[in-house]
Amino acid sequence: MRTVELEGYVRQHAPEAPHGYTLAMCFDKLERRRFSPEAKASIRKKRMVARIMKKDPLFADQFISEQLKRPYFDPAQIAEDDKVHAAKMARLEEKYFNKFVEESVVNRG
Repeated sequence: MRTVELEGYVRQHAPEAPHGYTLAMCFDKLERRRFSPEAKASIRKKRMVARIMKKDPLFADQFISEQLKRPYFDPAQIAEDDKVHAAKMARLEEKYFNKFVEESVVNRG
């Protein structure tokens, strides 16, 4: 899909480019391991319990119950935050992809 978008962009903005010129880009991304919201909530709870037990074992039950009320440990809220983050990253990727294409077209002319 990106190749088609790029070819259309180059044809539109650089029709006078001589034949034989090639524009090549490589966007390698490491696939990150994605956790489900339930798995993230479970990991966050385990880490929080361990941290509190290490720091304040005497009042751990009280502190843990207070912390679990926060939306940080709610799988539904985690899923919503993940969607917002994914949308933000897609916008940034698109912004910098377009900027790179524009600079490439300008610099090669």
